[in-house]
Amino acid sequence: VEAAAAGKHILCEKPFALDVGQAREMLAAAERAKIVHALGTEFRFGGGQALLRRVVMDGTIGEPLHALHLLHVPALVDPAEDLPPWWEDATLGGGFLGAWGVHVIDQMRSTLGDFAGVSASLQKLAPRPKMTSDDTFTIHFRMTNGVQGAMVASMGIAGQPMAVTRI
Repeated sequence: VEAAAAGKHILCEKPFALDVGQAREMLAAAERAKIVHALGTEFRFGGGQALLRRVVMDGTIGEPLHALHLLHVPALVDPAEDLPPWWEDATLGGGFLGAWGVHVIDQMRSTLGDFAGVSASLQKLAPRPKMTSDDTFTIHFRMTNGVQGAMVASMGIAGQPMAVTRI
């Protein structure tokens, strides 16, 4: 907000905002200042995500009807796994939704368009006593074009890692 008031262009990294109200305040400040402002979503340009977006946008796979992102990485099952201090602290904007979920949300939005409806839940499943943030999220969504789907991701469950995004 201070950077916008000073007329500075902004590239904001995560954690982006602590809640929706703060995010709206930041957006309003940037729009009032008429500055360039963006959230750092660098994974959008990674090979896999860029290819998925291209094949959906150019119609290679036909008309999208459903989307699924599933990611399970059991890294936080070990309480000794080192994390940046903000990541474990909900009051600092930490958690898996903020650390990874923002990229998945960006992938779905940049590939399929705008969201029309969203329902989500967060959980903390890992045995990390000091952790106050989430390590698991489940999001059900509907896009304005009718595509429905889910994003399910966890770093707090044991087992073999798995990752898939399907449209």
